[in-house]
Amino acid sequence: MAHWLEEEENRQKRKKDRLERARERILLKKESIKKNYLKNKGKYNGFIAELDKMVEGVNNMPLDKRKVFGKISSKSKKTKLDNQFHFFGSSSRFKKRKNKGLFSRLKLYHYKHIRVIYFSIAKEMDKVEIETKESYLIRERKKERVSDEKKSHDEVNKHEGEERDDRLYIFDIDKLNRNVAMYIIDWLVFIEDIEHLPFESQGIRIK
Repeated sequence: MAHWLEEEENRQKRKKDRLERARERILLKKESIKKNYLKNKGKYNGFIAELDKMVEGVNNMPLDKRKVFGKISSKSKKTKLDNQFHFFGSSSRFKKRKNKGLFSRLKLYHYKHIRVIYFSIAKEMDKVEIETKESYLIRERKKERVSDEKKSHDEVNKHEGEERDDRLYIFDIDKLNRNVAMYIIDWLVFIEDIEHLPFESQGIRIK
């Protein structure tokens, strides 16, 4: 039987080897992403700029024209992989009555419907990763007594809602165009469902 010190040394060595292999995989992936971006940055950046321009146009519309969703957010973020990460998001609120239990009365719930789409350069040459996230949050208001102030107030509890739908696609960079951007805008302003998006039928869904 090995001495406990030898066992610990072997464990540390295995851990070090795993970390080293993980770092190598990350470096290889980062290098592949870099090559893909250098080849396709004109198309990719042009598409993101086009989508940003459309978002700005939507957000500048009169309030009564965008009362369903308010505004579309648009952001970019630095990542360890330098994969040119951009995302766009929107949300809508509505009310719906539902039974909380078998013998309970219908109760009015406030829902927040959230849609977010992420873009990043893929490690596969000439491809882009597109991820969509769609979820509902239930905002349940309940009266709660505050003893020190001797008055009641509303506390808002947020719960994961009725459903959550996360999808990840691999899509051809060459197919990123104004038409695709318009489909995405339709989805973000809650005009169309996820099946309306081109990468649902033309891309490769990996999640």
